[in-house]
Amino acid sequence: MSNILGFRAVSCIIAVSCCFQIVGCVQWDNTFAGKVWVNSSQSVNLVWRYSLNDVKTDGVETVIDCGYLDGANFVELVERVVGKSATKKTVGGSFASRVKVFTSTEDPNQFGITIERVQKTDPKQYRCNANFVRAGTSRADSEISGIRELEVLDPPDFRNCLVNVQPARYDSTLSITCVVTGNPIPSLQCKLLRQDNSEISDNFIYPRNPSKSNLTDYGFKGDQLKEAKKVVCIADGDETGIFNKTVDVTINHPPFDVREFSQYNPENGDRTTIYLRWKPLLANETGGNLIRYKLEFWVDGTSEQLNKRSRNIEISSLRTDEQSFYTYQFEGANNTVKYQMRLFGENDIVRVVGDFPKAIIVEVMTPPDTDESTGGNTGAIIGGVIGGIVLIVIIIVLCIWCIRRSDKNQRFPTSYVEDAVDYPPNQGPSLYANVDKKPRGVSRTDSTSGYPDVVTSNGHEMRTKSTNSYEPSSKAFV
Repeated sequence: MSNILGFRAVSCIIAVSCCFQIVGCVQWDNTFAGKVWVNSSQSVNLVWRYSLNDVKTDGVETVIDCGYLDGANFVELVERVVGKSATKKTVGGSFASRVKVFTSTEDPNQFGITIERVQKTDPKQYRCNANFVRAGTSRADSEISGIRELEVLDPPDFRNCLVNVQPARYDSTLSITCVVTGNPIPSLQCKLLRQDNSEISDNFIYPRNPSKSNLTDYGFKGDQLKEAKKVVCIADGDETGIFNKTVDVTINHPPFDVREFSQYNPENGDRTTIYLRWKPLLANETGGNLIRYKLEFWVDGTSEQLNKRSRNIEISSLRTDEQSFYTYQFEGANNTVKYQMRLFGENDIVRVVGDFPKAIIVEVMTPPDTDESTGGNTGAIIGGVIGGIVLIVIIIVLCIWCIRRSDKNQRFPTSYVEDAVDYPPNQGPSLYANVDKKPRGVSRTDSTSGYPDVVTSNGHEMRTKSTNSYEPSSKAFV
């Protein structure tokens, strides 16, 4: 009997211990707590997880109730007796009709609530209670789970954002206003964009607070403000995603700097002209109505302030080359000096001091060789070659002629008569002008020498020797 009483006492002590010191019997997983985000009209599961210590009691049940907090009251929605099936509590109202029991087949210690077609008016805070209950008695003290807060997502909604943005000068401030709402409260930032939607990062923004959701005094100012064509405001709703709103803006500014302004060297160029070219300004670069181009110039090395001059270039006077460049001829240039030249477009907006493009250094250039000049050089070369060939031919002909003449002189030496005749004193060869020379074609030769006979004025004949010395055998005086 004593043994039986002792067992019952122990059992009673365990039951009492579990009922009134429940912390040691049930533990909640604190990771199943905090906010739960859900889009409106969607379903959501509010889940908790618990664990039980291995304590065996007779007639004691572990009961878990889950519901929502209505002020200080806890409204039960679902109930689960551990080891038995879960049930839904009878609660009136349209909200209760959208509530179901949540259980997990993968983890039997997970339990909670499913809410269908969530609405913004649904209760916000939910929790569970764990109780140890002996059959036929009331519930003991509860171990309370962590609270889960239901947050219905509200995507960012732009209110009074980028409405009636006024034009601004490029050297002033572009002011905007943008307000955005949502749940969670979105962060908001606005940026300037170029025509190609690239971001302009070099601009001063005030107030510089991109996390604000209410920008009622927001502005842009900076050197690149004139490049702005759009303003975009971006709202980041964290759980809801990123939303943006974009509007076009008007920035009144002088034309952009001309592109690829340079000097070129044409064929048959004039030696007192500097030839310039550049890319025409595009419609989004003119800053309004482009009136003309202006060229400022001064001699390199001299004072710009004292020596700068300018020329207005009307657009109608410009020509476009095959590469879509504007071309302009700066006539009357001094070809002994270099110039600094600056080119820019003009419209109705007056430039501020210092807002001018950089100058380039140019000078009169020697025209390059053209195809015609190359052809002329080729002709001169060909003529020189032909002339050289003719000269060589002439030299060869003269050499041949000289050789032949030399051979003839050897056959008919001019000194033959002079060598063959001794002139009397004071008498020259003129006395022998009547030397009998046989007509051409008549040969009169000696049978031994092969040379013609020489006939004196009195009819005497002289015959030459067969040697080349041409010395006479005897001297004759006439």
